[in-house]
Amino acid sequence: LLAPALPLAITPVAAYEKKIPCDADGNNELTKEELVNAILPYMLDESSYTLDDVGDAAWVYAYWSGKPKTIVDQADRTVTIYRPVERVVCLFPSVMRIIVHLGAVDKIVGVSERTHNYGENMVAVRAYPELEELPCAGNYNDPNLETLVTLKPDVIFMYGGVSDVADATQEKVGIPVVCLNPSPTGGEFSAPGGPFETWRLAGIVLGEKERAEELISYCKEEIEKVSGITSEIPESEKPTVYFCHAHRASDITRAVTSYDPLDIAGGINVAAEIRPDSGSVVVDISKEQIIKWNPDIILIHSFSKEPKLSIEKVLSDPTLQTVSAVKNKHIYYTKGWYIGWDPATGLTECFYMAKLFHPTIFKDLDVEEEGNEILKRFYGADGLYTWILERGNYYTWD
Repeated sequence: LLAPALPLAITPVAAYEKKIPCDADGNNELTKEELVNAILPYMLDESSYTLDDVGDAAWVYAYWSGKPKTIVDQADRTVTIYRPVERVVCLFPSVMRIIVHLGAVDKIVGVSERTHNYGENMVAVRAYPELEELPCAGNYNDPNLETLVTLKPDVIFMYGGVSDVADATQEKVGIPVVCLNPSPTGGEFSAPGGPFETWRLAGIVLGEKERAEELISYCKEEIEKVSGITSEIPESEKPTVYFCHAHRASDITRAVTSYDPLDIAGGINVAAEIRPDSGSVVVDISKEQIIKWNPDIILIHSFSKEPKLSIEKVLSDPTLQTVSAVKNKHIYYTKGWYIGWDPATGLTECFYMAKLFHPTIFKDLDVEEEGNEILKRFYGADGLYTWILERGNYYTWD
């Protein structure tokens, strides 16, 4: 997979050494004496160490107790980092979003091909247009090794499901590769491997642990605003919901079997009963199955003004005329995920769906205002949810 990307003569990038800077005896444990003996000669212009060496050594001593930082990433790989992380490459959009959430956008020096090709549809790029102008370093399953060597990042962030490619990349370029997987099961906040765990892991790598915990606390508080109400609604009063994944297919027979915002918002996901053991959240079904479920509401995954599957097409489908959602015209678009899940926009959907499912209970909720506040907390820019609304056909309230 990696062979075509770079000539066989490639050697690991020389700028990254697997040792702590200024560690005189090379035992990967920087002592106070070693640090002092590096700083003083540097100040007297009598040292071979650079300012970066001395500064990084001081950081490692202060924040890592003078030892390398070893973590287990979300592909169950053990990775060791020897210097503070100031330069990173993100080889998948969902991974890039996590880094932006943590306030480390200035550390990103390279992005994925998907960010270059589809950035105009991404909230992160809307907030930080400069991301689209950064060098393209390939994709998580086909990285451009030559570009990675040229960019000299301290860490390469890769998608969590490709441990073999991550190992091969790290061996080829000599740069630590950390796999992140913000939502391995599709739209779950606190599940193992979900965004809470991802923020914490990336926060450790980037030195942004406090920011990670702040985001987790904020996310829990926002979820509680909705779940604190919907958890009190009797199951018999919750609408049954069919969530159709219509990103690549123009048919209604792609069921989303798990999506946290739907559950938090007080809906009952009719497809939850067929979730496969493999963990996949999208399953092919038949129209007969939809008729059998007879959902009260149908959600269509969409992120543009011209969705592949339109509400009108579903309403006019002669096969579905007995379905409650079709008869009552309770069919709506919702954003879902786009080239990986964004827990920030997923959080906004908890409020959007809550008002769709329970309009009387949430009649005073201003979904647009709440959405803009949430996305500003994660991305630092105003009006991002309004931008999403303008780009799609999502339901709005007067």
